[in-house]
Amino acid sequence: MLLRAEKQVFQKPGWIYEPKLDGMRCIAICNGESSAIYSRNGRNISQTFPALCRSLGEQRCGLVLDGEIVAFDTSGRVSFENLQKRWLIADREKAFEQDACNPVAYFVFDVLQADHTDVTRQPLAERKQVLLHTVAKSLHLKYVDDYDDAVALFEVTRSGGIEGIVAKRSASLYKPGVRSADWIKIKHRLIDTFVVLAYVDGEGFLLGRIGVGGLEPVGYSQYGLSRREYDRLVSRLTPVTALEKTRKQMVWFKPEILVEVEFMKWTSEGRLRFPVLRQVVSG
Repeated sequence: MLLRAEKQVFQKPGWIYEPKLDGMRCIAICNGESSAIYSRNGRNISQTFPALCRSLGEQRCGLVLDGEIVAFDTSGRVSFENLQKRWLIADREKAFEQDACNPVAYFVFDVLQADHTDVTRQPLAERKQVLLHTVAKSLHLKYVDDYDDAVALFEVTRSGGIEGIVAKRSASLYKPGVRSADWIKIKHRLIDTFVVLAYVDGEGFLLGRIGVGGLEPVGYSQYGLSRREYDRLVSRLTPVTALEKTRKQMVWFKPEILVEVEFMKWTSEGRLRFPVLRQVVSG
């Protein structure tokens, strides 16, 4: 079941609110030794997370769970970057090594089957009770707690470095593959101004900011502007190199055009996470 996006927090009767964790959405099947984990695109990733898969095998058979695989940094905060280091690992031995130095946990927020019985036609409030009475929490398996106060949770998640919140209608049924208005995501976003440094075919505009050594690249963005705004930006940029026909065509510009950018957070490498262009602000 997919989520619609909203920008403003709302408080409604008959809704619950959960923290939105910055991880990998997965379906877990608990069936003893044949337990498995599937990514959102249907890929079996059990070998990538062997300790988690083993923990799932210790649950009651006949469970199908929905949740988020999450990694952490040294301070215990959710770290998408540490998760990225793991999810392409296919070698079992390397995966076990990562379990020791870069562990993950599966945060469960819904149940699709219990004791081999489909529960997706039960309201969310009832499925939550099924979840609490059938899933045993462990080192690798956690619950996503839900709350009544959306505003308070939104502020707590902001200060805690969490991605945002998810609002869910308590009476909602589970609809696989449907982007339902019953499930709404509201993310924390930052806004800042950056200079346009270059354009790379397939990547978008390379953005930069003033750093210790001068202009420092902070990431690429090619989304957010209307066709008219895009054309206006391109018309105001002054190329300083000819089009470089390398693996990806690239052209550099005079660093004189500033754009306003909305993004999720700064990475530990000083890059923008999910930057979206909002408007040209000067130049």
